[in-house]
Amino acid sequence: MSDGLDLARYKVLSFDCYGTLIDWEAGLIGVLGPWAREQGLNVGNQELLLAYADSEAEIERERPTARYPDVLAAAFRRTGEKLGREVSDERAEQLGQSVPDWPAFPDSAAALARLLTHDHQQAASGDEDEAVAASPWAATDGFQFTGSRLLTLPIAVDGEAKDATVAYGKDGMKVSVDGELPAADAKAFVSNGDVYVVRSGRQTRVRLQDFSAAAAQSTGGDGTVRAPMHGRLLSLFVRAGDAVEPGQRLAVIEAMKMEHTLRAPIAGIVTEVAVGEGAQVVEAAKILVIAPDKPG
Repeated sequence: MSDGLDLARYKVLSFDCYGTLIDWEAGLIGVLGPWAREQGLNVGNQELLLAYADSEAEIERERPTARYPDVLAAAFRRTGEKLGREVSDERAEQLGQSVPDWPAFPDSAAALARLLTHDHQQAASGDEDEAVAASPWAATDGFQFTGSRLLTLPIAVDGEAKDATVAYGKDGMKVSVDGELPAADAKAFVSNGDVYVVRSGRQTRVRLQDFSAAAAQSTGGDGTVRAPMHGRLLSLFVRAGDAVEPGQRLAVIEAMKMEHTLRAPIAGIVTEVAVGEGAQVVEAAKILVIAPDKPG
């Protein structure tokens, strides 16, 4: 943000995220680049982006109502056709689901922080109630252009898997668990990341689900470790031929700025590593395979 901009002259500022706060070129290259190398294409990033940009523009003209993840996937396939290379369904889906992992520009956080600091200063310098009420940062209605804002969080209630839904409306935020609203007479206490809800003499323990444990349990005993969500393979701690024990750390997946550890579900030998560090993965994608130890 330019230091010469006099923020006091404006009541409202609007700007888009794509290309302004978020580095879409880096996000695209994060998927297109590894694919091009796998296909043996001798093209630079700029040439690859230009080829993709033409394809995306064509898809948007042909399918003006398509969702952006679908546009990304279709444009990737068409780019492959133009370059004479195949784009698998998994690769196309990977690009379509990669937007949440696209990086912000280095100065985006500082610029937003400056806006927020200015907003707080304005609130402190005049009629605070009036200034805060007029601030877009004070809005609690969850407004967005794509309809009602809902957030679903997988939780465990006394060990049982359930879904907590957070709905944002004009009256603020409302939370429900499997469709049930919270009881007005319940008391909640937080300790070490868990929430203990006490009502009518009964205590209930609530916590976010452990995705690393869920990933291990979802293998079905066949030793295949899969991604529990869309994300980027941040770290890989084993390679083919390594012996592993149950619970041993295998990899870390980064999704939505959070890191999730994948652990070995069984004891055995790693026979296959399907992806490398830095790769974007889709939910349920195979990460690696462990052959179980044979008895005796």
